[in-house]
Amino acid sequence: MLTPVINIPIPQAVFQRFQRIAAAIFRPIEEVTASTFTVSLPSADGLPDEITDELAAMTWMSDDALWIATQSSIGVAQQSRLRQLSHLGGVRKANAL
Repeated sequence: MLTPVINIPIPQAVFQRFQRIAAAIFRPIEEVTASTFTVSLPSADGLPDEITDELAAMTWMSDDALWIATQSSIGVAQQSRLRQLSHLGGVRKANAL
């Protein structure tokens, strides 16, 4: 399988960081760069496209936007029931050991 090649303009300081890391670990700069992309992009193997797209969008959200997105939209009674169920699940797992 052919590996796609792309040209991406990056700031000189970033390029120098890649160079220093590559030299320090005795690896080609291309390998270090590819590894960086792999690690920094969310993996969504096996997820539906809709969820994959949402996760990708979250990668670029600000801290404030992520905070708002994580705030619960369920009622207090439902939150309480979920905590109870979660606790019961943990107790059952512990008893199974």
